[in-house]
Amino acid sequence: MIHETCFATVALVASSIAAPGSIAGQAAIGRPEEPIEMEGSRVPNLIGTGVDEFALYAWDGSQFQPVNFQVDERGSGGAYFSEDAITGFIDDNDQIVFMLEDVGDSVGTDEWLDHPNVDPENRYEIELTDPLNPDQKGWVYLFLGEDLPLSGEDYVDVLVDDPFHVASDRYGEEYLPGIPGAMDDLYLLPGMDGTGVDLYDRMKFRVKLGPLVDWQTEEDGIAENRNYKDGTVRVVHAYNVTMPVIGFAISNTQVIYHRQMSITRNKIFQLWAPDAKRMLWLTDLHPGMSDFVYYDNRGGDPESAATFADTIDGDGLRATGDLSTFQELVSPTQGASLSVQDNRVIPADEALSYYCDACEDVEAWPETGDGTKWGENGTWLKRIEFTTEPFELESWNWRLPPYSDGSHGQEFARRYFNRVTIAADWQYPDGIEDAGDRAPGTARVRIDQNAPNPFNPRTKIDFYISGGAGRVRLDVYDLAGRRVRVLVDASLSPGDHAVVWDGDDDAGRAQPSGVYTCRIAAGEDHESRRMLLLK
Repeated sequence: MIHETCFATVALVASSIAAPGSIAGQAAIGRPEEPIEMEGSRVPNLIGTGVDEFALYAWDGSQFQPVNFQVDERGSGGAYFSEDAITGFIDDNDQIVFMLEDVGDSVGTDEWLDHPNVDPENRYEIELTDPLNPDQKGWVYLFLGEDLPLSGEDYVDVLVDDPFHVASDRYGEEYLPGIPGAMDDLYLLPGMDGTGVDLYDRMKFRVKLGPLVDWQTEEDGIAENRNYKDGTVRVVHAYNVTMPVIGFAISNTQVIYHRQMSITRNKIFQLWAPDAKRMLWLTDLHPGMSDFVYYDNRGGDPESAATFADTIDGDGLRATGDLSTFQELVSPTQGASLSVQDNRVIPADEALSYYCDACEDVEAWPETGDGTKWGENGTWLKRIEFTTEPFELESWNWRLPPYSDGSHGQEFARRYFNRVTIAADWQYPDGIEDAGDRAPGTARVRIDQNAPNPFNPRTKIDFYISGGAGRVRLDVYDLAGRRVRVLVDASLSPGDHAVVWDGDDDAGRAQPSGVYTCRIAAGEDHESRRMLLLK
């Protein structure tokens, strides 16, 4: 099957600064395929801000360009489709997602986004660093304000709901009807030097409780509670799968699709059964893919180079060995598929790498798909220890252009185990570091972000007043604009001050969970911060 994927074109709207900026560092980070998932806790001054009240930008050497990003609100425990405690506002476990390929240079605070709605006094500089190459960095800038210009790009789309079909401008994946965990097609598009030809027979799953119970396959799984979100940077697809008869479940499966890679996160449960005796998850190519080579890195070092390789040609080779970190399928004409997973967390008596190139069915588990085992490879577990707690697995799956210079698996495995670091710096415009830098005698005030935030039920609010501020008011308001509490109403000496809000109103009534605004004012000078009360 040959796939052709069409995408709508959306106009790019850019807000720019005309003058060249004072570049503090040039972007040079060599992991463009990877996403950045930045939780709200990384940017605490953003907690309580509306999800549509900020935007990301990258400095390209002369101006700020909008960065494609999305906000994924999450419920308790980080689940994407459980109810968020406070919807529509950033809390500590919500995620702001963008791609490393979109980062830019570092620029001084003498350059600011030129837009009438932008907050003129605050921004976040977000620095990304490759721990494998600490000199390689990239930056994005988070500006506050409503209706700021956005990139207008959409990197990945759900094309069909069932059978589930998702694609970017670089690759696509399609799954069996009604079986969202069984990938039936993988194709690379011309945007990644692919041909659009389906490379996979399918992704397979096998599990067996014991000698008196039949093997169960991916075709036996019952999918429930399925949801997906089609965003501009990624598609999040979540579902639960239960295997009938044996009481075995893969729950909270979340497959997240980006422009050039996917991330699969599983929680695996045994519901009532004693120890599962056998489990495999496998990848199988179409027999027509005769120029592929398979690589993995069996052994004790999860970041080692490939230790096993075979040309996929149907020669009957079957090989098992120590568990590998990566499995890599490489073609000089069709493209490459590479998966990395840390299997050391699996509670199994024996965990093996498995490879079969049209070999005999030694264990006699049922064959699904096209009836062949063409370069079939995966992870084979023997006797999974029964526990009441699930074990969690995460795999990163790259779709790569064709290459013929051997294995790149070690490079990508090292990325998996050494993830890009995030450092967020709350910045003021050039010449304004804090309220203490302002001219003496001017009635100026400044309020810091409350801490902790989110909070329950108490939080501390630090603020500063300069000389000549006179009488100071510090009030708490709810989202409807009603004043809930007067915290300060007095003439105070210049300098640093602090007050604690206990979550009650002026009448001593406990306030419900929600977003509140703390506002300080002196004369005509005022400043506000959002606070998030979570009970």
